[in-house]
Amino acid sequence: MPFVSQILGKPVRDASGQKVGKLVDLAVAFGRLYPSVSAILVSQPGNKRLGIPASQVSSLEPDNVGLSVTTPQIKPRAVAEDELLIVRDVLDKQIIDTEGVKVVRVNDVQITRVNGGYHVLAVDHSARGLLRRIGLGGAGDLFHLPDRSIKWEDVELVPSDGAAAVKLKVPRGQLAELHPADIAQIVQELSIAEGSNTIATFDDETAARVAAEMDTERQVAIMERMDSDRVADIVEEMSPDDAVDLLAEMDEKKAQEIIGLMEPEAAEDVKELIGYEEDSAGGIMTTEFLAFRPDLTAEQVIDRLREMAPDPESVMYLYVTDAEEHLLGVLPLRDLIIARPQTRVGDIMLAKVISVDVDSPQVDVAKILAKYNLLALPVVDKDNRLIGMVTVDDVMDVVLPRDWRTRKSKVAV
Repeated sequence: MPFVSQILGKPVRDASGQKVGKLVDLAVAFGRLYPSVSAILVSQPGNKRLGIPASQVSSLEPDNVGLSVTTPQIKPRAVAEDELLIVRDVLDKQIIDTEGVKVVRVNDVQITRVNGGYHVLAVDHSARGLLRRIGLGGAGDLFHLPDRSIKWEDVELVPSDGAAAVKLKVPRGQLAELHPADIAQIVQELSIAEGSNTIATFDDETAARVAAEMDTERQVAIMERMDSDRVADIVEEMSPDDAVDLLAEMDEKKAQEIIGLMEPEAAEDVKELIGYEEDSAGGIMTTEFLAFRPDLTAEQVIDRLREMAPDPESVMYLYVTDAEEHLLGVLPLRDLIIARPQTRVGDIMLAKVISVDVDSPQVDVAKILAKYNLLALPVVDKDNRLIGMVTVDDVMDVVLPRDWRTRKSKVAV
């Protein structure tokens, strides 16, 4: 199984043995797990480049780069828009190892022959691969350097600006399937431009979850580089408290523009939270909570939950309020599930609720959560109206800054 470095610069000969030129690149076509070599690029005198279809290539081996036709029979072809050039677009570029969850630099690319055609098998990011590139491949054996290859199926190309941008804008999907925290860690290792282009490949919900896991400085740098319309769509998918954290650190003019592009309801939630003191419970609470009236039955509440399909975080605690939104009680999910279908919520709720005032210092909120071993706390105004909820992960930003947690996760990996 040859490496691209072993055939680059080698003479390309036709079926009669006549030299056509030197191999300078390989075009590959996506659509398969292991992309097929669709054409080779050959340099000729006068700085000319000739594209030859793979169907006319008989061998891509270190000792024989040959064609199955004579020179007059060559059918030149251009590189298609949806094709990738190995040398131009992959070698020496950063790629994402979705299996190892890290960013590495490509030193070489391995190809293999299957059913008469050549396919990309793996990328090599080892020192051995680098030595091979500069003609010192034997040194790898001499010093017993290990191979470090990543199967192509575990590779995600980093979207970038420039010639390859169009082809690299759509990832094959492995990256989006990782945990948002893992994706955020990867994005932290990329440049701002690469990180922005990577985030742009995700759907709005995934992009929002990833952005929420990044440190605020990187969040802002990436979002300020993106189109405001797209940022508004992403911010709408974020929890209101995370959205406020981001917008509060952005350029004021850019932030106002984004808020103006958001759906009215989402924009209103953000504007409401921005008005609270940064170091208060209101500054870290979310307005995404679930509250029900006491006269509803257990069956009715469960039916509504099925219809709403809320995020798991929202279902940690269900609250009970009256018509004026006064907090009456908390409804543990376990009690709701085991209750008889026709039992009124007011009869199974816990009336003694631990809550915090919207102006309570965040440190006090953290202490209360820890003292009572709670996952969330309802936030009320001076009239005991339920206006939000603070979750334990929101408080972690108070007791353990996100920047520190991000650095720690990098060390652990």
